[in-house]
Amino acid sequence: MRFKMLAAALILSPVAIPAAAQDISPAMDPVQAGLGEVMNHGVREAYRNGGQRTSRSRTSRSSAAATCANRGRAAANLGANHPKVQRLNALCARAGY
Repeated sequence: MRFKMLAAALILSPVAIPAAAQDISPAMDPVQAGLGEVMNHGVREAYRNGGQRTSRSRTSRSSAAATCANRGRAAANLGANHPKVQRLNALCARAGY
């Protein structure tokens, strides 16, 4: 009887032990693991820049001039009262085009 119980325990144990080992600690999401580092990087950059945000895009003068030269096409496609066209006109006026 003891031999049968020992044999059954040995046969079942390799299957049961790895399955149970996976449930011992909570699963860690790789995104969650890196989130703290990403947030820390943002704080360091803000401190380094003195709290000033850097602009998202730096447009060259020639690119801005070409975009402002084509604002008539945007107005023809979207309509002169479209918010994007109005914003484009305001940005071009502020840039002096």
